[in-house]
Order: sequence, then structure tokens, then C-alpha cells
Amino acid sequence: GVLACGQKGTGKLMNTEEIIENLNDIFSPKELTGVKAIVTAGPSIEPIDSVRFISNYSSGIQGYEIAKSLSSFGAQTILITGKTNLKKPRKVKTIEVLSGVDFHDNIIKNLPCDVMISVAAISDWKAKKKFIEKIKKGNKKEIRLTFSRNIDVLASIVKHKKRPKLIIGFSAETSKLITNSQSKLKEKGCDWIIANDVKNSSVFGSENNKVSFITNEKIENWPKIKKSQIAKKISKKIVNFLKKNKLR
Repeated sequence: GVLACGQKGTGKLMNTEEIIENLNDIFSPKELTGVKAIVTAGPSIEPIDSVRFISNYSSGIQGYEIAKSLSSFGAQTILITGKTNLKKPRKVKTIEVLSGVDFHDNIIKNLPCDVMISVAAISDWKAKKKFIEKIKKGNKKEIRLTFSRNIDVLASIVKHKKRPKLIIGFSAETSKLITNSQSKLKEKGCDWIIANDVKNSSVFGSENNKVSFITNEKIENWPKIKKSQIAKKISKKIVNFLKKNKLR
């Protein structure tokens, strides 16, 4: 690359982010070696017509950080992601998808696995009918669209015959964070829920977050920390779970 003197040469320092990633790979304990993990991240896109769609503000940062952390712990990691502006993680197989059905089908294709972490923000609703052509404004004052329930990816994988040993869901709420997240844990049938309050829109796209770790037995309220630190804490929880339940 270009050196400080303006010439090109091999003396250029590696990008700082890449240095940190390499150090993490070198010094992270490889306690998840032999474990296969699937992580979903980013938003789903549900088309309305040929140019419009339903989506959300998910940046994908938390899911990407979890995928990187699991990989640094030695896990064979597959990241299934919606559209983001993020750089693909090193040493992680990355599959880009659009709709909730795409997420679901690509998870199924990559089963069996030991751990699945469903971080992706998949729309609960989709247009019942997708218009082939762009809906024209014309002289209309309003239009009416009918929506139907989208595929419930998390609930589907929980019930699958190749159910992963550990399934972790994420719950984004704007009110009653703990109550709603506990209900989701029970309804979906997953093992853990990571709950985060998104009523403050600054959570989306931020490097930091404040979450609650919820299981059927306990609730841990974690302080506001970097999403990379949250990812590392989750990775350590996974290591302990697999050891305790002798699933390694």
C-alpha cells in the first residue's frame, strides 16, 4: 500500500481493525473447536412490488460480532445475513439472503448444527400479494395493502427434527422488555433469549447495547457495553453450557 512518504511498498501497516481481529484469533481460547454454529443477522426484506418492500432498521452489527466471536473461539461458524453495510467476517462462511423464507431455507440447508443464534430482525408481516409491476400513484388518494403473517423462523427451527442442541433468540422490544421477552422464550421454545430495549432508536447502528440475558431459570441484566463484548459474553455462556451438559 501507499506509505507515509508517498511511495508504494510492503512497509505499510495492516489496517488496525485487521490487526485486532488477528490478535483475537491468536489469543482467544479455542474452546468451541469442533462446534458448528449458525448465526443470523441483519434485516429481512419482504417485497410489496418490484421496487418497494417492508424492512426495519437492523444494522446487523450484533449478529456479525457474535459470528466473529464464535469463530475466534474455534467454532465452525456460518453467518446468514440480510442486507447490511458491514464487512464480511474473516474465517466465517457468509450467506446473503433477503426474505424471512430465505433465512429459514438457508438455515435448514445448513443443519445439523450444535448452536443457532437468531439475531436477525425478520419481519412478522409480509404483503399477502406481491405486485409484479410498480404500484402507480395515478389519481389515487390512498391504497390499501393486506398483510399476512410471515414465517416464524425461530419457532420452526425449534420444532425441526434436526433441532440444534442450543438455540438462542433475540427479542427487540419497545415496552415491557422482560415480560414480553419471557413470553417469547416460552412461546418459541428456545433455550435462551437476549432481550434489548429498542425504544431509543440510537440502538440501531450503534457499537454499544444494553441487554438482558434470560433463561427459564434466571435473568441477568448486563450493563451497557460494546456489542463485541456482548458477543464474547454470549460465547463464554455457550462454552459453559456445552461443558455442563456434556454436549462436547
